Amino acid sequence: MVQHGDSGNELYSLLLVGGHLGQDKEFRSALERAGFHVEWVPDGTSAFQRAQALHLDLLVSELLLPELDGLSLCRALKSDARTARIPVLLCSIVSVGDRAREAGAAGFLRSPTSEARLLQQIALLIPSARATVAG
Repeated sequence: MVQHGDSGNELYSLLLVGGHLGQDKEFRSALERAGFHVEWVPDGTSAFQRAQALHLDLLVSELLLPELDGLSLCRALKSDARTARIPVLLCSIVSVGDRAREAGAAGFLRSPTSEARLLQQIALLIPSARATVAG
């Protein structure tokens, strides 16, 4: 189980954004098995609202989203004091790694990707979860 905090009983909280990520039960199951509390929203606007309301440890988003695309979502999160500290991992079939970093993303994965690669990237973005995610 992936835990943090002084009491050791808080799960890492992760928000998945977009159709493919949210509908991919294998990804979600892998994340939950690794001990993450996972929520899903279908679009960028909903993601921004949830990120403001939740204490997230990571946001994983597709690039192509309805209402607010992944790059715009990342810029909005980084410009808001309530959400600026949340690492963002963008995923896309379109190679936009440089643009993702310019928008403030902590990481970029080219789609399609594997569960193992997703968990590996998460371990890089949340170092204190590395041992549990990798193990």
